[in-house]
Amino acid sequence: METVAKRAGVNRSTVSLSLRNDPRLPAETRDRIQSIARELGYRPNPAVSTLMSGIRRRRYVRDRETIALVFQIPARLAAEQRTRVSDGYLSGATERADQLGFQLEQFWGKDENLSARRLSDILQTRNIRGVLLWPVEAARGHISLDLSKFAVATLGYSVWKPDMHRAAVNHYQGVMLALRTLRRRGYRRIGLAINAKTDERVNHQNTAAFYVFREQLPRRDRVDPFIARQFDQKHFTRWFEKQQPDAVLGNASTILSWLRQCRKRTPEDVGFVHLQWEEGPATCAGIRQNAKDVGAAGMGLIVAQLYENETGLPTRPKLVLIQGDWIEGGTVRPRLI
Repeated sequence: METVAKRAGVNRSTVSLSLRNDPRLPAETRDRIQSIARELGYRPNPAVSTLMSGIRRRRYVRDRETIALVFQIPARLAAEQRTRVSDGYLSGATERADQLGFQLEQFWGKDENLSARRLSDILQTRNIRGVLLWPVEAARGHISLDLSKFAVATLGYSVWKPDMHRAAVNHYQGVMLALRTLRRRGYRRIGLAINAKTDERVNHQNTAAFYVFREQLPRRDRVDPFIARQFDQKHFTRWFEKQQPDAVLGNASTILSWLRQCRKRTPEDVGFVHLQWEEGPATCAGIRQNAKDVGAAGMGLIVAQLYENETGLPTRPKLVLIQGDWIEGGTVRPRLI
């Protein structure tokens, strides 16, 4: 670092700030010093970097810097949209923020008289540097908030534009895990029943996994999926009677009652796997989405940017996927011995 400082004609602290991309220095200064460092073959010492990261973390613990959790709904609607999965997101993000020495504060971007510009101004006035965007209701939502001054990330796929770092459930892996588990237990004609909007919200990972797996099966075992915008009992029954699956994957608990209306018992006549196990009956077999880990991972993406003084939308966004777990339940046949 001393060599870089002499070549650049600055002191070591300026070099240190430049290599950390500290915004307190002009961009031209940082670029020039970083270019000189690369030319001289400078490489940071991993042990020193780890030590400094720990020192900064202890400073944050003392100062309790705030990270904003921004919802794109009015606060009055929050209770209506709560689910066990969303509670897991919030719990994981809050706990991870606390572990890293930050505090999480909620902001409601659709409250009356609060425009996107006004909210951005409030966050900057509060000296808030990190923003975690909550999933939106639309399958491919657009956010108008100015994010150029913040370290930012989101949860899931529903915030489509602008693109940014995100943490999400690995729905593809979860569907594959369910399909393979059912095949090992003797199920042959496995169907997927899912609301089309729900599949759009997860970037079509459910259907992608299902179609890939289905193509590997003998033709007699292939079932056409039920992916519908009219996701109701009438259309489900019509599909079920035509396709005659011996097991169904879905993320709506109402499918269990629809199966009963078709005079089918679980697991005696047909198996059922809830792809969002947290939202189903406790006795149901399913895929646990580990939403708490997703929330924690989203917070980790923001804090990593803060440590590196990175702000604004990334050139190449990162995607952190959290795998699901198989949960045993009474809606599928037990494991073969």
